[in-house]
Amino acid sequence: MTANEPTQTISIDGVEYNPAELSAHQAYLLKQIDDLHKKAMSLHFQLDQVEVAKRAFVGAFKEATVPEETSDG
Repeated sequence: MTANEPTQTISIDGVEYNPAELSAHQAYLLKQIDDLHKKAMSLHFQLDQVEVAKRAFVGAFKEATVPEETSDG
């Protein structure tokens, strides 16, 4: 990093941290937090997909259970 580049900080609960100033243990914890955040976002994305698919199957079920009209002609 050069002198003109801004220092990249990480914000947790409104507190800014400079990764270059963290101990090895703090950096490890930060990596855990980052990984868990990514997993949570992925699970949320998957849940959105499952909810849309569920609605589609419920709709298909409702359509399949509507009595067919017969013509008496």
